[in-house]
Amino acid sequence: MSYFRGNNPTDFPLKKTFCILFLLFFTCDFFSQGEIVDTIKDADSIKIPHNTAYIELGGNSGLYSLNYERIFVNTPAFKFFSRIGAGPLPNGKHFSQIYLAEENFCFGKNGRYLEAGIGLTFQRKWVEDCDENKTFAYGNLYYGIFRLGVRFQPENKGTVFRIGLTPTMYYKDQCSNGFSFQFFGGISYGLVF
Repeated sequence: MSYFRGNNPTDFPLKKTFCILFLLFFTCDFFSQGEIVDTIKDADSIKIPHNTAYIELGGNSGLYSLNYERIFVNTPAFKFFSRIGAGPLPNGKHFSQIYLAEENFCFGKNGRYLEAGIGLTFQRKWVEDCDENKTFAYGNLYYGIFRLGVRFQPENKGTVFRIGLTPTMYYKDQCSNGFSFQFFGGISYGLVF
């Protein structure tokens, strides 16, 4: 026996209830789609900044560096971004060239984040001969960098402020053998655009 075909008077409220729920469900769904489209249009009109440029004192390069970051994942509680930077370092009458790359992760919200990262710093350094103490050429040093710090960065355009520890592991140059481990720290200030 079908509830929708019978002549039983008790079947009518069930049909009526089913029809009303059916219409309400699709009507609400239809109107909510318009609200979602409006929300998406509003979100598209807001430009979320994905770029940061700043100067860092200390940190990955030792003395200072000029840096650029690009945010690839930007959610309210998590951010992932890549960083590149460069800076000259005085080394007697010569300058060392320092280049760095780093991957960072930020956890937090409302412009306050815990920042963690891992990176590599490459230094092109004027080295001396270990036996005769004569300057002979540029040598290459590679530093493994870890980062743990705090970051204050607005969701919209503005300024960024960072402070953190950057422990470093590196292989010493030709005159000294083995690996070395040092604690560094850095402080950064720049623009979000």
